[in-house]
Amino acid sequence: MAYDDGARTAAHLIDEQSHGAYPLSHRTITIGRDGSSVIRLKDPGVSRYHADIRAEADGYVLHPLGSSGTYVNGERLSAPRLLDEGDRIEIGGMSLRFTRAPLPEDVHPADAEWELDDPQAMRATLMHEAVAAGGGVLAAGPSRLWILAVVAILLAIVGYVVFV
Repeated sequence: MAYDDGARTAAHLIDEQSHGAYPLSHRTITIGRDGSSVIRLKDPGVSRYHADIRAEADGYVLHPLGSSGTYVNGERLSAPRLLDEGDRIEIGGMSLRFTRAPLPEDVHPADAEWELDDPQAMRATLMHEAVAAGGGVLAAGPSRLWILAVVAILLAIVGYVVFV
């Protein structure tokens, strides 16, 4: 069911690469790789449930949900943000522009894809950067796990040699 609020102007997200427009016509628009997302992005750098855009605060608020990062105008989001005209949202390798203006002639409705059994939607999200919190790096990817495994094996060998 479409969301219609007479006080709210029609808004869209425009895929800057394909020139496709996604209407923000529901109270909540889900963005992600999962087949149930309203805006489905087939990019392994996009989380299955990456972000929501919600009609609230007399505008549209972007709520980041995914672990691989959501950016607005080059700034990584860690909290919800009210979208302004022309804001550029970057998710994975996709760039979407928020607008309430009439759509340009070269922009067409984006294709909706509903493939609930798509194996791409079920794959793990590829992480392209370290996860940081409070200015410190918490994890730098799978290489840290390998280092810990090697250290544990070496300690086990040393312990065996010393105590046997």
